[in-house]
Amino acid sequence: MANYIGLDIKKNTLRFASVKKQDEQLLVTNYDEVIVEGNLYKPSLTQPTQLKDEMRALFNQHKLKQDYIIYSDFGFNLLIKNTKIIESLNKDKIREAVFMELGSSISVPFEEMTFDILSAKATEKQVSEPEEKGKLKKKQSKQSEKVEQEVNIVVANEKDLIYVGDAITESNNIPYAVEMSALAYHRLFSHFSSQKMKRNMYLLLELNCGEAVMTVMHKGVPIYTQY
Repeated sequence: MANYIGLDIKKNTLRFASVKKQDEQLLVTNYDEVIVEGNLYKPSLTQPTQLKDEMRALFNQHKLKQDYIIYSDFGFNLLIKNTKIIESLNKDKIREAVFMELGSSISVPFEEMTFDILSAKATEKQVSEPEEKGKLKKKQSKQSEKVEQEVNIVVANEKDLIYVGDAITESNNIPYAVEMSALAYHRLFSHFSSQKMKRNMYLLLELNCGEAVMTVMHKGVPIYTQY
């Protein structure tokens, strides 16, 4: 198994941990962090390539090259939305419907966006036409039936995802995946829910370098995030 690097990029902090598999266990082989002046997401006139330069310096210092990078989301550019979509129980159809709603009825705080579906479940059936006689008619009616979906989605700033991905590539490494905190929390609290915890509402508070990100979880699903 190749080494994997977990990369955590905050406003003015860059952290990494390299991990490898040994004897059926994952071991952290290296860890470091650096705190910089300014904002790593907003290049300045004097430091137009600060994120790339800081990453390259950190990786060169620890002799990390051509490793797979899994980097985390940036809480203040991440949005959790709960919406209702009328569509058939088909993930591709749901994605298409959500895409059409983004920027119109689903308002987001940034222009360029990408999204993923956390969960989708049927809530209630639409009023359908009178039931036709005959088995064939019943089968056709059932196939065309649509339901109202309650959809939980994560919307991220696509511009920032591309910006960080390009900086990783220019640092001679490989962007492998993006770990959005909301998805990690979703899995964690889904586990708690499966353990029949008494409470079904949680408040998560992330504090980092003078910044705070608040996430409200309900029944294992993140329903609201505030920076």
